[in-house]
Amino acid sequence: MSMIPFTGDITFNAVSGVKGRNSLYATEIHATRYQYGFALTPDSLKDKSRIHPVLDGLISIGEVAGNHARFLYDFSPESIVLRWTHDFSPRFLYCFEQDELGNLSVSNLVRQVEVGDIDPKELWIGGLISQGLEDLGANVFPGVKSAVKALKQVIAEDLQLSSGSD
Repeated sequence: MSMIPFTGDITFNAVSGVKGRNSLYATEIHATRYQYGFALTPDSLKDKSRIHPVLDGLISIGEVAGNHARFLYDFSPESIVLRWTHDFSPRFLYCFEQDELGNLSVSNLVRQVEVGDIDPKELWIGGLISQGLEDLGANVFPGVKSAVKALKQVIAEDLQLSSGSD
């Protein structure tokens, strides 16, 4: 889900190497942040230990289709909100909000914690969005890798898995 509406931005490009009639071209782009929602039940996995590689994959998103062959884009998350719970409803999907200045917030997530819909002890929040959320009672980390590493330890204990190498 895009953080801002698509406005029809266009970028002009040129083909590398030998130039011809079609060397210049325009491409529509959407310069925005994206947020992705995932829900995973360990019982749905044939091998519960695969939950660790899934979490590692979430913070290491690399190749995507598109204009990436000519430009370097970092698709790894700058912020992450994870929840380890027995509640069957995630309750926080697409909780990121961006204002007109580009500042991120999670005001609806904060509201859900404040009204008791989400137990803050079930949340692992990492990255840029973690600033200012220390008083929530959640597990808050300055980086996404440290948040996932801490959650993986809790998961290993809960599911009696080997924590493996990090």
